[in-house]
Amino acid sequence: MPYPNQKIALNPLTLVAQRWLMTLLPELWPVTLLAALLLWSTGWIYATPPEETLPPPSADGPAVVTTPDVDYWLVSSRGLPCYQSGRDVSAARLAFQHCDSTACRWNHATHAEFLASLDNRPTYVLLHGNRFNFQDAVDFGYTVGEALRGGWCNQPIRIIIWSWPSDQIQGQIQDIQTKAARTTSEGIYLANFLKDLLPGTPVGLVGYSYGARIASGALHLRGGGSLAGYRLPAEATGALGPVRGVFFATAINECWLLPGQPHGFALNGVERALFFNNSLDPALKRYHLVDRNTHPEAIGYVGARIAAVHAPKVRQWDVASSLGKTHDYRQYLGTAWILGRMRSHLNFVQP
Repeated sequence: MPYPNQKIALNPLTLVAQRWLMTLLPELWPVTLLAALLLWSTGWIYATPPEETLPPPSADGPAVVTTPDVDYWLVSSRGLPCYQSGRDVSAARLAFQHCDSTACRWNHATHAEFLASLDNRPTYVLLHGNRFNFQDAVDFGYTVGEALRGGWCNQPIRIIIWSWPSDQIQGQIQDIQTKAARTTSEGIYLANFLKDLLPGTPVGLVGYSYGARIASGALHLRGGGSLAGYRLPAEATGALGPVRGVFFATAINECWLLPGQPHGFALNGVERALFFNNSLDPALKRYHLVDRNTHPEAIGYVGARIAAVHAPKVRQWDVASSLGKTHDYRQYLGTAWILGRMRSHLNFVQP
């Protein structure tokens, strides 16, 4: 069944063809209905809710107009496979691009060049959600990055746009479950990327939807936990400066941040964490499809369950009264009080 306002185009039939079809319908409708049900169940036909669709990206993405105070990097794991035991997960395998602030363009770079550029300026990693192609990821990162730094008075910062393989695949349920599984590998890749930053570097993780799940997985590893049997080397779990997180439309099971749960160590090394939830989010309302056995609820829909020891450093808001029924990240950024709290929370200059 199509969603509201979704148009269906039918090829015009001649009057003769219409009459011929009407004479066959009484005999053919059971076969037609059965075929449609089979196609729907396998994911060959489905409707996508308008709230989850994004407009086509521009031909070259947004014009990245940078100044010396901001250093934009694009880091992509799109060419990397899912994690398997023994597989190399070092950051050197990631693809790097750097924004040339003078020519306003992206240039391919190496891991070594990224390391050589590092200093102790605050570094922000921006993680998009599901159903973002490569250009969507760039658009997301630049939109979020510019919105955040707009209130920071030209402070020197580094912005990392993290691009992961989240292009939409056939079948809604298969798409949701496949990307949920991929976030485990992404958490491992991100944790290994973070350990290359200079000691003392302040880090802000900004995760939207499944991007929040990736950030949480990386924080869990840094806090001493394991993902898919993988653990960071002991010497790689510290060294960074203060780490803060902002998570919105968070696609993580609501109990996962509790001790003993899959991301139970995520808050160990976090100075502060901010969650913007929406109890009217139409996408997260269906989050239970991630696991048909346990039918979990999403943090971004019902809020996170937090252990008492971590409660003082976690703030949560239900923004349903401000945003209504939406899963669109731009609606969060376009709401002044939400963006203001994000900026304040991630500003390492002010206490």
